[in-house]
Amino acid sequence: MKTRSFILIVIMWIACQHAFPQDYDSLVVENAQWKVILDSDDPPWADEMSGWLLRGDTVINNLQYKKLYSRAFEEAQSNIIISQNLYGFLREDVENKRVYALESQNGGCDSSGTEYLLLDFSYEVGDTSQLCIHTEELGNVVLLEKYIGFVYGKDRNIFQFGGSSVELIEGVGHYQGLMESPVINISGGPIIYLFDYCRGTDEECNVLYVKVDENLGNNYFSIYPNPATDQIRIHFHDSNLQSQMILKFIINDVYGRNICEMNGLSDDNKFNISTSHIPNGLYFLSLIDAGKELATKKLIIAR
Repeated sequence: MKTRSFILIVIMWIACQHAFPQDYDSLVVENAQWKVILDSDDPPWADEMSGWLLRGDTVINNLQYKKLYSRAFEEAQSNIIISQNLYGFLREDVENKRVYALESQNGGCDSSGTEYLLLDFSYEVGDTSQLCIHTEELGNVVLLEKYIGFVYGKDRNIFQFGGSSVELIEGVGHYQGLMESPVINISGGPIIYLFDYCRGTDEECNVLYVKVDENLGNNYFSIYPNPATDQIRIHFHDSNLQSQMILKFIINDVYGRNICEMNGLSDDNKFNISTSHIPNGLYFLSLIDAGKELATKKLIIAR
């Protein structure tokens, strides 16, 4: 009786596995973020970290895409972003479990301006991968195993290909990152690996975008006092600036959130802004003319 009961339990378990297959996990989602480390033979502080961000929608050739940004970090394993640039666009065919890329510059697949298949999560065991992350290093490779693993907070389908160190992770990309080409680790060579993956705002993913702008050090205006307490005064170095432009000041925090907006100038070519309602911290004050950002300076509130 015990043996028959055990067999019945096994049969029911197998039936349940087929009745409730693993749901497909989309990769192209708003605010998906990746951190990727290039680990060399140099000391740890010489390593580099880059990142990717999906944020915002656009339509190209009647197809809906997410904007893909590349990020540079202050140093490896840092949460400080020092630059962020539009790199390209991603879209996903959810029904067929495929992710397509359109790059604005030549990347790993050398296909600037032409959409190509970046990732394919429809493969079954025995299928041959045609993805450039495999073929450019190894030629065609065969899917040997497909299994479910707990990765970045949930159960995901994992795809293991023969002769390849690149395992695809459904909903994430692969263990070397997202757009990165795999580096075959030869003794003494660099290693690229996915350091972190997160879905959420910058604040939720514990990263800070410290804006570094080419205008950051220009001579349009000065802020004083800085650090400030309850009020700042802005002094323009060009006395004709107020008569030539329609000006606005915007204060953003390190997460890019709009804290304060002010328009116009006073008669003495100075501009006063109350900061009494702004908590202590680092902010960025931008000078805007007719919707165009002319200059940005760091502002510190400290009481």
